[in-house]
Amino acid sequence: MVILKRIFAETGLFDEVAFGMGFNLIKGVYTKSPDERSELNGIGKSTLVRLIDFALLSQEGQNYFDIARHDFLKGHSVTLEFEDDGITYLVKREFVEPGKARFGKSMDSMEEYSVVDLRIVFGNIFFGKDDYRGVFENNWFRSLIKFFVKDDINHHERKDPLKFISTHKSNFETYVYNLFLLGLPNKSVYDYSVIKEEIDALTKMRTRANKRIKEETGKKIGELNSEINLLDKKIGSFQESLDKFEFLSSYEDVEKELINISSQISLLLNQLTPIEKRLNDYRKSYEYEIEIDTKKISKIYSEVQVVFGDVVKKQLDDVVSFRKKIAENRKKFLANKEIELSAKIEDLKKKISAFEKKRSSLYKILDEKKALDSIKNTYQLMIEEKAKRENIVSLIESVRKIEDDLFIQNKLRGEVVSDIARELNAVQKQIESIRSIFLDIVSESIHIGSAEAAVFDIRPAPDMKSPVKIDIEIPKSDALGKQRLKVLTYDLTVFFNLIEQQRVLPHFLVHDGVFHGIDIKTVVRVLNRINSMFLQKHNFQYIITANEKELEIPEDKKNVYGEYAFDLDKATIAIYKDIPKDMIFKKEYA
Repeated sequence: MVILKRIFAETGLFDEVAFGMGFNLIKGVYTKSPDERSELNGIGKSTLVRLIDFALLSQEGQNYFDIARHDFLKGHSVTLEFEDDGITYLVKREFVEPGKARFGKSMDSMEEYSVVDLRIVFGNIFFGKDDYRGVFENNWFRSLIKFFVKDDINHHERKDPLKFISTHKSNFETYVYNLFLLGLPNKSVYDYSVIKEEIDALTKMRTRANKRIKEETGKKIGELNSEINLLDKKIGSFQESLDKFEFLSSYEDVEKELINISSQISLLLNQLTPIEKRLNDYRKSYEYEIEIDTKKISKIYSEVQVVFGDVVKKQLDDVVSFRKKIAENRKKFLANKEIELSAKIEDLKKKISAFEKKRSSLYKILDEKKALDSIKNTYQLMIEEKAKRENIVSLIESVRKIEDDLFIQNKLRGEVVSDIARELNAVQKQIESIRSIFLDIVSESIHIGSAEAAVFDIRPAPDMKSPVKIDIEIPKSDALGKQRLKVLTYDLTVFFNLIEQQRVLPHFLVHDGVFHGIDIKTVVRVLNRINSMFLQKHNFQYIITANEKELEIPEDKKNVYGEYAFDLDKATIAIYKDIPKDMIFKKEYA
């Protein structure tokens, strides 16, 4: 398991902050009178959380600490020290070169990595050592770590507890991550998310293809089939005229042979073009792209094993197995067609090549005598009609190809929907255990009067479009304070569950501004519940930022609100005030 040790700047940009076990408070304090002071923002609480996130390789932190906007950050860096199974690691990131980071067991043994590569290493260290029987990809590091480190901006925008990554992510993408964190099976849901993504993309492609056909021809596909028949008649008429054309008797044999050869070539080309396009489309349909550079990652794995021990359990083949399976299914489905079309194309090309050589010599004879002038106009008209026909056929084939792919994907989706039901039904006892944690937090920690209306449910649903149902509710969660409580309750449920199950995942949770708008009685109960959990387990860190007043219990209300079961001052690891010298960077910063 990973815990945080300290964060510091070698250049003295900010004072070092050491993290302890249990409850850690980053506190903001007012020093000015109510008339003089403004909202307590920009003094350093959230900035410290963003520094932690920046050290943990975030892009958001990189944008926030942009030296183009904050020139004073030039020449500075941030270093985060963390511990994994008793081994200490340090990661250092400079503001002037955020695309790189240094990582090692001590300050004098750190090696340089690109941030992209180091995220893979961190994915294995932070999440890859857990004995999880489901889908995990080491390039999920930044998505998963967002659950464990939340700043106030992202937290306040988050209304759906499940969408700690981004509100713009699809439900099924977020389900995959949440099921992983909850220790519930996610393979079938992962498979479904991949298939759904492909079906959505193919559906959009089909819509665009139909729109293009309508724009280019003014007709629908059904109407175009009739137009192809009309074009075939026109082309046949032109061909008949060329076949009946009479030339000068001295060249009659040559010219008859030329017309016959030209007709044969035209016919072969008319067959070849759509066949080649269809074969190319079929081949593209079962190609798959591996998003990870396997050679590069293998090198990273090797470095991790040499420098940091055997932290990599998962193999790269597992990362892309499902996408590869889809590609292989397509390949099997189209294999016979590909063999047939390839052979046909080869045969057509050989015939065309032989005819072209012969026609070339005949053209040379006729062109010398200008014998071909009389048929050029007719031949040109025929070529134009054939080109029009080929274009229409190509448009129709593009839609047909998309529909073939949709058929395959919809068939796979039906199979995966059944798999989801089997997986979730098999772990209902585990879900009940997690639900108990959730309801315990609601009833004992959150002051809502009654927990009867609280809901935590994960179940399969008989719906091809949405075969999983995840419901999380607490009473009156539509109100602002209760909405935030719903998010807080879910986060603590996930966190407590992974601690109870002794999972090898991060054992720290950072909440920035989580108690804004929440009544003090609830704050006291929640923090006391967390402290009680720590006294039982002694193996996690809960780190929050809060303004002084958010945690303050009025003396005359202690009998109503209760008191903290621990020393709040001793749990305070950093204090920032609303005057420049006591702000995180010893100056105003926003």
